[in-house]
Amino acid sequence: MACPLRWRVLCDGTDVSNTFTRDTWTAPPPEDAAQRGTTTRDGPAAPARAREWTSAHPVNLRLSLPLLFGRYYITIVAGRERRSAARLAEERRKHPLATASNLLFLAAIGTMGGLALLFVIQAAIRFLFAAGS
Repeated sequence: MACPLRWRVLCDGTDVSNTFTRDTWTAPPPEDAAQRGTTTRDGPAAPARAREWTSAHPVNLRLSLPLLFGRYYITIVAGRERRSAARLAEERRKHPLATASNLLFLAAIGTMGGLALLFVIQAAIRFLFAAGS
């Protein structure tokens, strides 16, 4: 028999304390389900489908990079901010910007950007001196 779903922990022990995961993959508590009348033979009904959080973003870039030591992904999502100040503060506390991996990533991106800028400047100087000859 499968274990019943709970608010904070899935059957496999995964913590689902963030609201998206909790609302998407777990069933409501029995008292909430009883109020709405959404129960099944085995207990409260699970949500029908996940919310589409990416549909409203004007910028949605997703890259999967096959590297020698495994596949990694980069996702850039941008759009108008609609979260409340309280939610922003909570997410900043849970996911701080100044971590070692974030700083290494930003340093690598900055280095690549700086090298690309130097390459463009060098090409422009060569073009200007070649045109003057």
